[in-house]
Amino acid sequence: MQEKDPVLRICIYLQTTDRYRGRSLYQAVVGKAKSLGIVRVAALQGCMGYGGSDTWHVEQPWKLCQELPVMIEVLDRESRLWQLLNCLDDMCSDGMVTVESVKETDFKRLVPVAPAGRLWLNRLYRLLGCFKRRVCLIYLVSGV
Repeated sequence: MQEKDPVLRICIYLQTTDRYRGRSLYQAVVGKAKSLGIVRVAALQGCMGYGGSDTWHVEQPWKLCQELPVMIEVLDRESRLWQLLNCLDDMCSDGMVTVESVKETDFKRLVPVAPAGRLWLNRLYRLLGCFKRRVCLIYLVSGV
């Protein structure tokens, strides 16, 4: 049996004002991760925070340029993530990166609840209409 690489999660902490080659640094990092074939990437913008400078960064609607925190979370096998970390050395001049090992688990197939046994669910579907029916589907994890 072939042993897999361990799964790692890296979190990259940046600011919205950080730039790389004329575009936002967080967009460049997500684009680089996609080009490397990394499986999971999410860029999350915070509404408030502070970092190494000990300066509060708060969302202020009257400012044209806001310096808000951005966290990029990346999940994949160790070999691919180290490729991304090597690229970050060239892209970033400031920021923080954390690396954590993550336990990988397999999810069982999600099974939709049968609407025939749920009269209230059928009535809800009729009330909401055909378009919103897809949004209201209730899923249960099988075997739980």
